[in-house]
Amino acid sequence: MRKKYRSKIGFIAFLPFLIILSIFCIPWLIWGTSLGLFLLCLLILQNYIFIIPTYYIIDNEELILKSGLFHKIKIDISTITKITETNKILSTYTFAPSLDRIKISYKKYDHITISPKNKYEFIQNLMSVNSAIEVIYKEKITKK
Repeated sequence: MRKKYRSKIGFIAFLPFLIILSIFCIPWLIWGTSLGLFLLCLLILQNYIFIIPTYYIIDNEELILKSGLFHKIKIDISTITKITETNKILSTYTFAPSLDRIKISYKKYDHITISPKNKYEFIQNLMSVNSAIEVIYKEKITKK
């Protein structure tokens, strides 16, 4: 089974971008005096361009997390111990560009936060591969 899930993209993912853009890039566009500000604007912009194509693939026994061109993580689904619903703002937005998130705990101490559009189906598919996953979620999710 190979199933691809797109990430939900929320306003919070773009809030830092908008703040930094308004502080640094808009003045450069108006006055155009500093090469440093221009390079900073390009750096900020490339970060958001590379985050937009974020998705997750369940491929047999493996969960593949992909964000942009450079970020890719593979997790053996059999090592996943717990899935928790979360909306903490302090989590990284590389694999979760929305506040509507789930935290996946795997191995002994590792975890990652992601934001699939269809969380319910995504969790069910993970549970169909590993029925031992503990799910802490506001809605009841049944095992297949």
